[in-house]
Amino acid sequence: SDVCSSDLPRFEKHMDMKTGLIKTDVTFDIEKLQNEYSKVLEEFEPFRREMTAQHTKIDNFRGFCLRGIDKDNLGEISYTKFYKEKYQKDITEKNFSNNTLLYRGYFKEILDKIEENLENLYRIRIIATDSGLDYHTDGDYYRYHIPIHRSKNFHLNLEVDGEIEKYHFENGGLYYFYGEQRHSTVNPDRENRVHLVFSSYNALPPS
Repeated sequence: SDVCSSDLPRFEKHMDMKTGLIKTDVTFDIEKLQNEYSKVLEEFEPFRREMTAQHTKIDNFRGFCLRGIDKDNLGEISYTKFYKEKYQKDITEKNFSNNTLLYRGYFKEILDKIEENLENLYRIRIIATDSGLDYHTDGDYYRYHIPIHRSKNFHLNLEVDGEIEKYHFENGGLYYFYGEQRHSTVNPDRENRVHLVFSSYNALPPS
């Protein structure tokens, strides 16, 4: 069966960095995405909880890692500072390049398809959280999101030309934004939202 709703366009290396959230014309099979996530939860949630308990004093785990620094670490550590302290060096997205055993099934199918177009993908993880994030910037790369379970009132705030723009997501869509744009996330209902998230130094054309 087809992996996605349309052929993915080739990447573009030069984009307008001041644009807001880009919604591509690509969508993925949401039932397959949710089923794959359910398998991960069933098999690995006890492991994630154990790792969270062990690391509460230094950091926390908010999901699952599919491609990271450590191929044996299945927990998604939420802050890069943990790795900087552990390895005693500055960490970039390119350090998150080792597949874990969660890189499999339908996740692998769609990510392999995307990687054919975007070249290298980095720091692939599933973020599962009922909280938001204060305003911050990420880095000189593009951050991609594929929502698996959408929290109804969750939204992304992006600063574009000095103005704050508000964006919502739809399940199964493929979205991205430039990481050095100042942004925050808001989840007023405290309802769990689950996104497949990854980084690339290349961008897909908007729809």
